[in-house]
Amino acid sequence: MSAAGAPAVRPPRQARSRATWARVLDAGLELLEEGGYSALTVEALCARAGATPPSVYARAGNKEGLLLAIYEHAIKRIDATGIDPQDPEWDALAAEPLVRRAVGAVCRGWLENAGLLRPIVHRAAHDEEIFRRGSQASRELAADYRTVLARAGIDERRADATFRMVYAALVQRVMYGEGFESDLPLGESAFTRMLGDAAVRYLQLEETP
Repeated sequence: MSAAGAPAVRPPRQARSRATWARVLDAGLELLEEGGYSALTVEALCARAGATPPSVYARAGNKEGLLLAIYEHAIKRIDATGIDPQDPEWDALAAEPLVRRAVGAVCRGWLENAGLLRPIVHRAAHDEEIFRRGSQASRELAADYRTVLARAGIDERRADATFRMVYAALVQRVMYGEGFESDLPLGESAFTRMLGDAAVRYLQLEETP
């Protein structure tokens, strides 16, 4: 059964119930990061969160509903490290530093949350609802990226080309690690800088010394 058939989670109303549910969701994130979806069992979740299986099932309905709730909790945390197109600081940047900052924000969202994103991306290949929601989140990030680059007068098609390049490189690194495609070491800072360089050169922006 896919998450598409999962019932909606009943939001807790009492303060004590909200606190317990928050612990359940946080415990779910920890288990995902530590061992992927195979580690995310109701028993392990309850042991870590100090909850009982009946209380979890009463809130989530079934394991698929629980997985979807944890996924949404993960996406909220990841979104917090992404691009905020409403940030007025974008307006103060020239084109090249703006592009580098936008690329850096996309990289930060993926690299700082690699432990969560790895099992989510893997799960999306087998779960239609996770795939749909993951695609929606990715498209929203792409739209934010294009919106920010438009402030520097960059055409949305060219901006989108750089986003796709950065996104593809991040997915491969998060899924398979630093050394999958090359034996040359490339740390996260250098990796982010390399992608920023590639985006700037593709867009034919003048680089600062």
